[in-house]
Amino acid sequence: MKKKLLLIILFIAVIFFGRVLPHPYNFTPLIAVTLLSSYAISNRILALLVPLIGFWLSDLFMNNIIYAGYYYNFTIFNSGMIWTYGAIVLVGLMGSSFIKKISSGKVVLASLSGSTIFYIISNFGVWALSPMYAKSVAGLIQCYSLAL
Repeated sequence: MKKKLLLIILFIAVIFFGRVLPHPYNFTPLIAVTLLSSYAISNRILALLVPLIGFWLSDLFMNNIIYAGYYYNFTIFNSGMIWTYGAIVLVGLMGSSFIKKISSGKVVLASLSGSTIFYIISNFGVWALSPMYAKSVAGLIQCYSLAL
């Protein structure tokens, strides 16, 4: 039980610090930890909650400390979180059903699939909610292009 708790805390910390500390654009350990969590934690609900908690804690910190000037009040949840959190859940569900037994091919395929799923869903949410992009195919393509 103690090892499992330490693993959960480690996963949450890796996601939190992987997003909060300086890093190359679009390069965080979120998908890797989500897939690893879905493999390493036998309880499926807990395996899904761990990356969500790490992501939420980092959102909480970034929205209220780093990007505080963009929000009027203390921000617990933001408008686009349904898209990003939904993508994390989808990647976690994919990982728990896909990676029953680890092999290098499965890890590569799950990593690429997970990153692609997160990119498509989260940036679709940005396009859908942001006034920055025209609500057209051209606006969606622009959003995806700028996200790269």
